[in-house]
Amino acid sequence: MNRGKRSLVILLIISIIAVGAMRAMVYAQRQTLETQRRTTRLAGMDTFALGLILGGLRGPLVMFLWTSIESQKIEKNLENIDTKIELVRMLQPQFMSVHIFQIWNKAYNLSVQVASLGNKYSMILSALDYAHSVDAEQPDNINLLVAIGETYFQKLGSSAEKSYYIQRVRQDSLPQPAQRRNMRRDISWQVTQHATLLDEKGFLLPNLLAPRADRPKPKPGSTMEYDGSELEYLRQFNTPEEGRFPYGVSPLALGYNYYKRAAAVMNTTGQKHLYTSDSVDDSRPGIVLRTWAEAEMERARRQELTC
Repeated sequence: MNRGKRSLVILLIISIIAVGAMRAMVYAQRQTLETQRRTTRLAGMDTFALGLILGGLRGPLVMFLWTSIESQKIEKNLENIDTKIELVRMLQPQFMSVHIFQIWNKAYNLSVQVASLGNKYSMILSALDYAHSVDAEQPDNINLLVAIGETYFQKLGSSAEKSYYIQRVRQDSLPQPAQRRNMRRDISWQVTQHATLLDEKGFLLPNLLAPRADRPKPKPGSTMEYDGSELEYLRQFNTPEEGRFPYGVSPLALGYNYYKRAAAVMNTTGQKHLYTSDSVDDSRPGIVLRTWAEAEMERARRQELTC
């Protein structure tokens, strides 16, 4: 009897130790998974895979997210709103009207709800980041190109705070320190600076002017050239003779480029904008180019007076 009791006690002690060790292992694994989940960028998940995972819950989830986003906007509570907007983008990838609205929503509605100019600028850059994410999935879409052009021209280049925004975009487009270029981006990282566009000599980076092999084919009878490069219509100014961009790239210049790309896509492929007419889309590049030229002339006169 005593021998049996001793064996049972030993077995119980071993079992308790084993359970404790197993619990510690499971807890450590859980912490590892939690850390990976927090540092994994949501946009990295494939849209099709997300749709398969959600199945029939996709529609109700989109309705809930839209309601939640609008409620937070009314309450001026911007916590986690970027994540919800990103989920909407992934759940409704083919609805271009959704993307147009969300770009406008972030650049205009949400940006005015933050106090400092720096935070406003960050929210506008977030809208551009959203637009470029959609553009990577659906390149050369006239609706996206117009939305990007409008954000650069109307919000960054023509709003009441344009003096601050123009200077920020110019400064950010210049070459930056190595620590900023190597900054790691994850879900907790917020866009605070525009991407670098220039090298040390003031020339546009080569990858921004590289023609794309997958550019859209022109419609029969079209004579307009379109190579699909990101800043194709700033190439003509990217020479020593034209002065290049020694003081950074103005958002007006970027607005002109994307408006011009939109007009080129319309004229070469026959795409139609969801909301605006062909004549409006065709006239915008000229209007923005004139505004950019006038702004550069004023800047040159100011520079001359300070010398």
